[in-house]
Amino acid sequence: VQASRDLGVKTLIDAEHVKINPGIDLLALALMAVFNKEQPLIGHTYQCYLTSTQDRLERHLALASSLGVSFGVKLVRGAYMDSERKRALSAGDPSPVFGTYEETNNNYNRLMFVLSSCRLLRRLMWFVADSERECNLVVASHNEESIQTAISEMRALGLQPDDPRVSFGQLLGMYDQTTFPLALGGYNVYKSIPYGPLTELLPYLARRASENRAVLRSPARERCMLAREIRRRLV
Repeated sequence: VQASRDLGVKTLIDAEHVKINPGIDLLALALMAVFNKEQPLIGHTYQCYLTSTQDRLERHLALASSLGVSFGVKLVRGAYMDSERKRALSAGDPSPVFGTYEETNNNYNRLMFVLSSCRLLRRLMWFVADSERECNLVVASHNEESIQTAISEMRALGLQPDDPRVSFGQLLGMYDQTTFPLALGGYNVYKSIPYGPLTELLPYLARRASENRAVLRSPARERCMLAREIRRRLV
């Protein structure tokens, strides 16, 4: 993290299983308290398939505000839905995740719209004006509805496409037909590039495929979008 700060590079802390997320929360918030005094160099990941995410996000945002530090957020859907359900079932606990993909989608979009009667993006953006600190939101999604929701909210707030406080992210090799139009529209967009030992990469990629399985179930739409992107490149 120190090396990243010296280079002016942001660091996003990833999320994992529910049972270890409290420890990751503490680590991410502690790093924000140290490194986010002037700009959001540290960001934390929030999994929208968890029913507890909105409450956690509210509490963390309030803590960052009370500390007077910048706040970084990466919104994802989550990659451990099946394993979290199995763990809860075997332990006799309530499932920590929403019951359907649609409920997760709704929660993802809700966290960009509503947070204690205030819009999440508005809270994130105008937290900057109130505290003279910057905030940063990464919309890490392949879902077109969620991306359009974020774009619409940016427009409603009067934010330019290249506003550094909002960016979009997709996996390398997935949904380029969404990534490229965003980039052409002037939005900040990133491709996640996994690297490391093959024994670690394969499970990671399998989780990403599971996380995006509803997207992958739409081959006809994907073919149409790919054809449109090919035509754009040829013309």
